[in-house]
Amino acid sequence: MSAEEYRVALEALAGGRFAEARDAFGDLVERVPDSVEYAAGFYAAGWRLNREDARARQRPGRALADWCMHEWDEFQRIAEAREWTNLPPYHAAMRAMLADAAENYRTAFQEEGASAADITLLKTLAACLIRLEEYTDAADILYYARRKSPRDAAIYFLLGEALASLKAEGALERGLSFFRDAFYLNHREIDPGLLASEPAASVFRELFAELENNAEATLEWFPARLMAVSFLPGLRRLSEAELAGLEHEAARLARDLSQVIEKYRERVRARLCFCYLCLMQHHKFTSKDRAALDELEDRLKAAEPALYTLYRENLKKG
Repeated sequence: MSAEEYRVALEALAGGRFAEARDAFGDLVERVPDSVEYAAGFYAAGWRLNREDARARQRPGRALADWCMHEWDEFQRIAEAREWTNLPPYHAAMRAMLADAAENYRTAFQEEGASAADITLLKTLAACLIRLEEYTDAADILYYARRKSPRDAAIYFLLGEALASLKAEGALERGLSFFRDAFYLNHREIDPGLLASEPAASVFRELFAELENNAEATLEWFPARLMAVSFLPGLRRLSEAELAGLEHEAARLARDLSQVIEKYRERVRARLCFCYLCLMQHHKFTSKDRAALDELEDRLKAAEPALYTLYRENLKKG
């Protein structure tokens, strides 16, 4: 009977019926007081229910949406401190709270008009939708945002995550193309907390562990690592200007590598490897220039032998 009652309690919490959820989890906690999951659900429902008066004071639309996100961030900090983030009640609470935020960001978008809506609003709405696994809606918002701000790396990152999460033919390749574009524009604009698509999420986790939880180094090497393990045909074809830019940057970084101080050498090498891998992908699958590919492989091997080995291993798997 407890399993069925637990399911009902989770559904109430995910659906934003916080009073119902609090009562349901309260009954479960009384019977199983040692259950961390039941306690987490009871706390989440009560915590959000206690803020109903504050929510009612917010104006529907952007103000209420921003309030919802602020409250979610606060709850998330509590959940992380109590190690609840892998529990079903946490994810149920996330769905309820972020759905509330997303609905009000949609209201703001409609009220302000598409032409007036700012990029921050669009990106925040898209991030909410991605967390809610509404990937198609998120992508639609982001395609519009890209037209308004075509050089915003965060938009490309979010598009990459949304598309790579879709289970549709060609979606992974489109997602990886947008990841590549985000990395090229500004790899520091990615949000690791949003990464759930594969292989990106696994690559980031494994790299973070290898680098002994060094977030800074992980962000630097993530673009090159993802390109190395996702060496696939079907990515968006690079323009002549993009290819020229990659070649120019690779040449500059190669010169810098021998001159830059030790503090920045790792960052330069990581960026250099990313440029090499982008060019290699082009020469293998688009231009089919074997000589250019061989030369770039030699450069990658000299710059970072372990990454070259990983690239070759994954190439064989494909």
